[in-house]
Amino acid sequence: MVDFLKPPLTPAAMVDLFISRGMVVPDRNKAEHRLHNIGYYRLKGYSYVLTEDHTTHQLAEGTTFDQVLGFYIFDRKLRLLTMDAVERIEVALKANMCTAISTATNDPFWYMKPAHFKDQNYHSEFMESCADAFADSKDTFIENFKLKHPEYTLPPFWMIQEILSFGPISKAFKNLSEDWQRAVTAEYGIHRDVLASWFQAIHIVRNICAHHSQLWTRAMPKLLRITNGKRGKAFEKVDTSGFASRALVFVILLETIAPGSHWRKLFLKLLADFPQVDHRWLGFNDDPAKIFEMACPTPVQQEPALLAALEPRAAA
Repeated sequence: MVDFLKPPLTPAAMVDLFISRGMVVPDRNKAEHRLHNIGYYRLKGYSYVLTEDHTTHQLAEGTTFDQVLGFYIFDRKLRLLTMDAVERIEVALKANMCTAISTATNDPFWYMKPAHFKDQNYHSEFMESCADAFADSKDTFIENFKLKHPEYTLPPFWMIQEILSFGPISKAFKNLSEDWQRAVTAEYGIHRDVLASWFQAIHIVRNICAHHSQLWTRAMPKLLRITNGKRGKAFEKVDTSGFASRALVFVILLETIAPGSHWRKLFLKLLADFPQVDHRWLGFNDDPAKIFEMACPTPVQQEPALLAALEPRAAA
């Protein structure tokens, strides 16, 4: 066993360490304040793209504190904007499953029946997630259901979906019978296996954002891509394990879920606001605007005033 000998550092010592590794710090007081509220280890991760020697941690000549802080701010805004897309997609998938299957079966409790799923072991795991969420929930509508219907061990699907996270829901979709998968996603025009891969990839992105982890250069599990048509060509221009592929997925899905969504414009504006961020670090192998346009041609011109009203949501 090797003893861990690194001591904890004060903000002043953190600044000294950055300087010893080649960072230019014009305003020491500002740097100490930022490090006091962000922490050295978190902020250091944003200097990785400018590190010349990963053994000595020596930074590229001319690297400034504000430059690294800018990467941190960009990533924070990227996570906020990402969660805006994730929310719409998560809510839509839950609603699509409820509408397609609950109404077709006329059964509020269809999700409890193994016959609707491919793998019974995965279904059992899903039911455990449902039971745990139901037992732990303090939501008023769940408490009322328990009082009015004590004989029921679980509520209707339209209630359980509201207290389940995206993880169990995305796994449940993947495990649905092929017929039900087709019914749920008929309007998307995308193969069910590709969508299942996308939903699980979005679940991972959601967790990264929820834990405030670094997103922009994160390597994630590869997702299935569309292989034909213009969208297939668009996927050829992104790294399927990088954020770029997730952004492309958001643009494609939001075209169906929320026609006229401003997410694409807000994302491109974020990139424009931070020109120091190399698009390739996110996994784009071409201009992001061109890639999005290839996959989803720009809809009718949107009102500039409405776009301006939405911008603070992503920049908060």
